[in-house]
Amino acid sequence: RDWRADVGACALSSGINAEYGVHTFYEAVGYMIQAQADVQVQERLIEKLMSLPNQVWDRIINNATHSVDTLKDPECVKQLGNILKTNVRSCQAIGHPFVTQLGRIYLDMLNVYQVLSENI
Repeated sequence: RDWRADVGACALSSGINAEYGVHTFYEAVGYMIQAQADVQVQERLIEKLMSLPNQVWDRIINNATHSVDTLKDPECVKQLGNILKTNVRSCQAIGHPFVTQLGRIYLDMLNVYQVLSENI
């Protein structure tokens, strides 16, 4: 079994729980993914890497579709910020192949920004 199959779980189980450490971890794994020559393998690795942040993102977005007030919760805003930071650090390391991940969250991200900017 290849370590990359559980890269997201590795971040959690390795005891990395400081915000900075998590983002550094995602960036480091991103550089490993960027070094992968096979584009299809890169896509699968990106999907695996981002599976945990995407699960939290999807849960928040799903809750927000039922009640926009969800996005006013400070803990929710903090989680969204951390997920976006994780995406930024991963994207900086991986480069262009990360575009599929950005496409996955792009429209939701615009809607979240719109709601949050209206509540400033």
